[in-house]
Formats: sequence, C-alpha cells, structure tokens
Amino acid sequence: MPNDNSIFLPFDLVEKIFSHIPSTDHATLSACSQTSKSFGESMQRRLFEDINLEYALTHERDGMNTLEDIEGDNKSRLLLSSLIANPALASYIHSFSFTGTESIPARWNIPEAQECPPPSILKILPLLTSLDTFSFYSGTNATPGRPQTSVHYEFLCSSLQTAIQDLFMRSDSIKSVTLTGVRGFPLNQLRRLTNIETVRISSVSLIQYISHYHCLSPPPYIIHPKSLHIEEMSKLYRESSSLDKLIHILHPQNGKRPTFSFARLESLSLMNSAANQKQTRMLIDAIPSETLTELAVTGPQNAIKRFHNRPYTDIPNFSLLRFRMLESLKLRGKVNNVYSASQDKFVIQSHCRWIGSVLTTLPQIMAHDTNDSGPHPPPLSLVIELEMTGPLSPTDIANLPFGQFTNVLNASIEGGALINTRLELHFYNFLVTYPSDIPNHSHINLKRLELIPTEVMPQGKPIPYDIYVEIFSYISNDDKDTLSACSQLAPCFREAMQKRLFKSINLDYEERHVDDIRGYEGRVMVWADEIEESRSKMLLRALKSNPELAEYIKELTITISHQGGYNMWPMLGDKTITANDFLSRVSSLTALSVMSNSRVVYAMYSETLQFAIRQLLARNTNLSSVNLSGIFELAIAEVQYLPSPLKSLTLGYISNIRPLLPGEDEDYPGDQDGPACAPTSLCIANRGAIDTFFDALRGEVNLQVKDEYSDSYYVHTYMRRTPYLILSKLESLEIYKSSFMNDVRDLLSFADCSKIQHIYIKTPFLSHSTHSIIFDDHEAPSYELKDAGATIGPLSLNGARLDLSDFSGLKSFETHGKMTFVQDASLLSTTISTHIPWLIQAIENLPRPNNVGLSAADNTHGPSLRSVRVVLHVVLKVINDNNKSGEVFALFNFSPLVSAMKKIQHQYTHLRDVACSLDFKVTVLQEDVPEHPHYNVEKEEFLETLQSNPTLQDDSDDNKVMLRVLDVRRLPYSSA
Repeated sequence: MPNDNSIFLPFDLVEKIFSHIPSTDHATLSACSQTSKSFGESMQRRLFEDINLEYALTHERDGMNTLEDIEGDNKSRLLLSSLIANPALASYIHSFSFTGTESIPARWNIPEAQECPPPSILKILPLLTSLDTFSFYSGTNATPGRPQTSVHYEFLCSSLQTAIQDLFMRSDSIKSVTLTGVRGFPLNQLRRLTNIETVRISSVSLIQYISHYHCLSPPPYIIHPKSLHIEEMSKLYRESSSLDKLIHILHPQNGKRPTFSFARLESLSLMNSAANQKQTRMLIDAIPSETLTELAVTGPQNAIKRFHNRPYTDIPNFSLLRFRMLESLKLRGKVNNVYSASQDKFVIQSHCRWIGSVLTTLPQIMAHDTNDSGPHPPPLSLVIELEMTGPLSPTDIANLPFGQFTNVLNASIEGGALINTRLELHFYNFLVTYPSDIPNHSHINLKRLELIPTEVMPQGKPIPYDIYVEIFSYISNDDKDTLSACSQLAPCFREAMQKRLFKSINLDYEERHVDDIRGYEGRVMVWADEIEESRSKMLLRALKSNPELAEYIKELTITISHQGGYNMWPMLGDKTITANDFLSRVSSLTALSVMSNSRVVYAMYSETLQFAIRQLLARNTNLSSVNLSGIFELAIAEVQYLPSPLKSLTLGYISNIRPLLPGEDEDYPGDQDGPACAPTSLCIANRGAIDTFFDALRGEVNLQVKDEYSDSYYVHTYMRRTPYLILSKLESLEIYKSSFMNDVRDLLSFADCSKIQHIYIKTPFLSHSTHSIIFDDHEAPSYELKDAGATIGPLSLNGARLDLSDFSGLKSFETHGKMTFVQDASLLSTTISTHIPWLIQAIENLPRPNNVGLSAADNTHGPSLRSVRVVLHVVLKVINDNNKSGEVFALFNFSPLVSAMKKIQHQYTHLRDVACSLDFKVTVLQEDVPEHPHYNVEKEEFLETLQSNPTLQDDSDDNKVMLRVLDVRRLPYSSA
C-alpha cells in the first residue's frame, strides 16, 4: 500500500495490536472488548484466560480449614456472577489459580441473624471445564517470629476437598498442577490427568482420601510428568519423611503399578532443604539418563560440613556423569557462621565440599566431542547459589571455603572440559560486619551479589549478558554506526550485532550506458558506482574479507538513479561496476526491492547484469517479498526463478519478450513447461501498467530472434503451457495508480474470486463528475452539473462499473478518489470535481450476506467483509481574496456516499461489525506571487469544517462511519 501517512488500521492489524496488551491489564482488555462486536469474543477469551483469586484461609471450630471470600475483595463474586450469567465464559478459562491468605473473611462482618453465603470458590470450581493449569498457593506474609503458614490437605474442609477432587476427575486437559498451598497432598488424585506435564508440590501423602467417586476402580494411568518441582516449605513444617513417600510411590506395591514415574522427566527441582543425602540420591538415580535436561538441587541437610584446609575426598551422594544432555544445573547451598560453645568462637560450616563433590561427577565435555559427527552435547548453564548466614568480618570473607568447588571447576576447564559452560555464582543475605571503631559502619547487608566470569562478560562490567542484549535491542537497525561500535565491544556481542548491522541493506547505483556491439542497438545499461568510498564498495570489501557476513543480509533495497547521456565502458572501468559482483554474493534474502523512475527497458540491461539479477532471484529461496517495480518493462520470464510460494510481488511495466537462449530452437522453445510464479499478493505500481500483464497471464511469449542474414531482430510468438505469472493463489491485489476499469476487470478474471481477501484500487480514468458552484449572498451555495465525465451517467456507467459481489472471501476494500475545488478570480467560474458517483457504485457492488439470520459461525461460506475505506484526496486551488472552500465543504452533500457505507454495515449487522471510514488528504495549491492570495488551511480547521457538515453527522443508528483528516500539505500550482 502506498505510504500516504494514513492512520487507518486494517482489522487484522488491530487484532495484532490488541495481542500486545498484557493479559494482566484487565481494564484495557475489558475496554477493547466493548469497542466492537468483532473484538468482543477474542478480548473476552483473553480476559478470562488466566484467573487469579485470593481467599482468606480460616480455621473452623471443628479444627478444619476452609477458604472464605475476603472482606472488600469482590473479584471472586463478580467472576461467579459472570459465569452464571454466561456459562460459555467458563470455557475461556485455561489457567485458574487461587491463594489462601491470612486476610479478614467477609462473613465476619455479616450479622449473625443473616445467613452466611457459601464461599464462592465452592461454586466456581464445578463450572470450570477447559483448564490447562490449576494452582493452589499459600500467600501468608511471613514476618519475624511468624513463619509462613501452610495447611495440611487432610485438614481442609470436606467440601473443598471434594470440589478439587471432582475437578481433577473430569479435567483430563490439565497439563500443569501447583499445590504448594497445602502439605501432604495425595498424588494418586492426579492419576486421571492423562495429559499432565508439570507438577509443583511441597510435600505428598500416601493416604487415599475417599470421594463420591469411590465406587470407581483406581485408574490404571501412571503419573509421569515432564517437570517436577518439590518446593521449599517454611521451617515450621520442614520434614524429610515426605520425600520417602514420593520414593515409595515410584515403585510397584503389592503387584500394582506405581503411582508416579520419572520415565519422561526432563526437569527436576528438589528445593526441600530437609532432604538427606540418601533421598536426594534415590530420586536422581530414578531419572532416565536420556531425558533429563534441567536439574536444581538444594544441599542435603546432612551434607553441610565444617570448614578446614585439609584436602577433601568426599564421595558425592549422587552422580551426574550419565546425564550428557543436561542443559541447566543449579546447586544451592549454605555458608553458616555459627557460634560454637565448646570452642567459644564462631565456626564456618558450608555446603562447599558437597558442591565440589557433585561437580566432579559432571559429564566432561571435551573440545574434540564437539567436532564429532554425532549429536553435540548442549551448552551447560551452571548456577551456584550460596545463602550466607551469621555475621562475617572482612577477614572471614577472605577465608571463605569457595576453593572447595572453584578448584574443581578450574581443573576441569584447564583440562579442556566444560568448554560450553556458562557459570553464575550468586550470594544471598550477605551480612558483613566491621570493627566497632569504624563509625557508622557496624554492618552492611548485601541482599544479593552476582559474580559473572570474564569469559562471559567484558572485563570490568559486572552486568549480566542478558541485560546487555536487552539494552542493545533498543538501538535502531538504521543506526549503523552504533551497531558497528557495539559489535567491537566484546567477542560475545560481535555476531549478534553484525546480524543486525547487515540485516537491512540500502544501496544506491546510477544508470550508465556503455557501448557494446552485442547489446541492444549497440549499447547496454549497467548499474555503476563512481563514488570512491561509497556504501556499496565498502560493503563489497567486507563481504570479500568475511563471506559469512552475506548470510546476515535479509532485506536488500537497491535505488537506481537515472542519468542522461552515456559513458563508454573503458571510461567506467571494472571498479565502478560493482553491482554484479555484490549480487552474486547474496543468498539469504527474505525481501528484495529495486526502486527507480527510469524508463530504460530491461532489454537494454547488459547480459551480465541480467544474469546477476536472474541468479539472485533463483539463489535466494527464502524470498517472501519482492518489489521489482523499478525495472521498466521487466521480462516476465524472470519471475519463474522466484521461490514458491511467494507472499508479495510488486511490479511495474512488464514485457513478455525474452531472448533466444544459446542452443535453443525457436520452433521448439525449451521452457514451455517450466515453473511459474504464483504470489499471494500482487501490487501494480505504475500508471497504465495493467495493460502489459494480459499477454503474460495468457501464457503468450515473444521470442526475440536475431536474423542470421542481418543485424536486425524479429519476434517469434508461442504459447507457454504454464504462464510465467499465474494468479490462482492471489489473496491481495493493490493497484496504486488510476487505470481503465475494463483492464481491472480483465485482471481480476485471472484470479479466483473466492480467494481474494483484500483489494486496494484508485478510481479509474475519466470517472469524475464536475459541478459549477453558484453563490448567493443570502443562501447556501447551489450546484449545477457541468460535466458528467466520459464514463459517468445512465448510458455510460457500465463502462466504469466495478462489480465485486461474487468475491465472497473479500475482507477489506480500499479505494482512493479525488475532490478538486477550483475558485478562480471570478466566483462565477468556481467548480468542484469529484469521483463520488463512481465510489458509490463500487461500494454498492461489494459482496453482501445472502442469508439474513446466519450467525458468524454458521456463515462459513458466506462473505467475509470486515472493512471498507474511502480516501478522498482533496485539492484546493483558490485564486480569489474571498476563500469559499470552507463554506463549500461545510455544505457539500456527502449523504449518498455515507448512506452506501451505512447500508452495507446494516446488512452485516447479524454477522459482524464492518468498519467503515471516510478519510481526507488535503493539498493546498499556492504560489509565492503577489497577485495570488495566501490562505491558510490547517488540519484541525478542515476537520472542524467537515464535522459541521450535516450530511456527515448522521447519528440515527448504531452504524458509524469514521471521519478523519489525515494530512494537509501545500504545493505550487505546477505540481498539481
């Protein structure tokens, strides 16, 4: 579509914009859902997709616990009322999570005489039918002396237990379950979730609670998730027996299949610090070696050791040697500085020995392993987290036992192992004490300290790599100097910056004509570059020194400037004709554009340039958008080399002439059954260019043959079985310039009318009507038809008619017309010309629903229209001191055009909203000469004029036509 600075947004683009609204921004999503019926359902799906509720965790007199609605928080009640009023909304909820907190329940403020309503959670859970994720969290805020509370599942009230069990029994679509808000959850209740992939728990139970499904036999399904997270519990409830229960259900019992299995496990997070070394080993040993890619382990309680300087020979409680596909490893431990009464001093105890022993079992990936032909081990992300407890003096910090694991890492790296490892070392709760004689520095609490190795980050830059990448993402791809500087900052940034630096390339060349007796009339045209240090020459030097850079070039725009006269080839020299060499090196393009206003035909291009262009199209198999409108009379045979399918093709004038290939017989052409180009979008950029397409679309080829008895050429015509260009897959047609309407109709006849979804068209030639405007001092201006135009009127309208009623797949229609207001020195010769009559008939002939009453879901084969846009290009030419343009446009009758748009909106009311807009682009013609008066027309002023027009103020129904002024510019008369 032409760049007209328009702010009109197609339906699909508005949907894409809405997709960037965060799912947590409920206010904006709700507002968007009410903007149009077309967006209502999609916005409601996003509004209800992820539900998060909060409840008060209360303790009943019978010792049981339940979840009550919170005083002042009506979110849960509003959700319940919405689901009851519209049950279909429940199917939009895919993620449901609720948190039990120590808040004030609403029922505490209800008088005893009134009946307390049941908690809304008990009514919401039975309504959920399409869940993917279910989560129950504990949200009690922990304070000093008051650890975070977690309720045991056994002590949940029976009604809440039953509601959760019933949900799991009927919701086999659930893939993720989080139950960290309760302890002792019986995992057997998940056995009917056949699609479960992620389980997050704090502890498990072996008790099988009885529900009203007790009559059903236990399901044979084994719970085998891909991800298992065993979360840390508060110190008040830490226990290791829960892990024994998990190990128990991993094995068959009494001849029955196990409840739980690690057969598919890809990720294990064992964050329970109450675990002992035996439990940790048994859980990790149960994982198949070929599946595990992520592992996070907290140091076992009995693995914390007192620090001493003697060499250690600890035997690790588990081995990672067999996990060669491991991508992420997190080891979490503690460094405690605790007081020893027996020694009357602080003693350092830590997990550093345990971490070091585990690291000795890592798979040792050597450099030669990455050169093997087999599957390469993935890069390993290694994170070591240490929680520091107890006061530490600067002397203590200097003597901390980090060498117990860093020595292992250094030895592995020096031996050639861990070559792909990224290491991060995190410290938490770092309390540093200073001697009391240092004023105001009794202690400093460093909440988190991160150390990143110099192999990953530049020297002296303690900023994570990902932060640099995010910062660099804000650099515009057009800022080549900054991107180039960033690429030299550090080796780890070079490739990423070079990819952006070379992604989009814009080159400028000049047309130069040179003598060549083999060429067209003895002369050929080349793309030359005579500037010594031009962008194209510097780029070519870079590609020659590093050919891999060519793979980064994804978008290429070539602009050809036209120069008069011609240069002899020897005067140009090889160094100025660099385009051919450059084009031969590019092979990874996704978008290509050649822009030019030249009228030099493609047949005059040198043979080497034609060959370079042809090979460029054939070699870049990932091309999706191609604009060759800058090549005048492009040989249509060249498009056969474009990849298929091609999303977008833009052409200007084309030619069906091609030269006779070496060794080819004109009577038996060699490409009668060759490939064809079938774009999904076609743009025709030049005025009158449509007429050059028809012979090519019919498959007619004119073979240019040189007469063997003279230097002249003659043309041999034949029909290609498959035309070089076919429109059978066309979904979008854009015609940027005015054309004859019979040509447009003929062009559309080559396409499948059921596949066309978008049409952009300028009003055809000679389709305007002109009215004389008569001014009266006491009355509104009157209009008298002066010229009906060559194709407008009862007898000639058919010649310009555009009938799209059979294009059932059409989603958007956009058309551009003109309104020209001319006020000469005398008011008697004031006129206004407009394309509005043609625009009205075009809108009246758009596809319309055949069956009133069909819903949008039922009408799958009916018309798909969603938007109609009319852009009027207004030209104001006033040579009079008394500017009447405002008065004319304030009273001009737009009713027929607006009514045609509202009528089509009304006919689609039962299916969907059709967005209609009427846009204006204004050009004021002025000259800087004394005899021509100056008059100012501002954008806001012209919009106010239109808004005052009564024919543009029809609020009689719900159908609205959007009115906008896009631009006001000034040009001299000569440019009109």
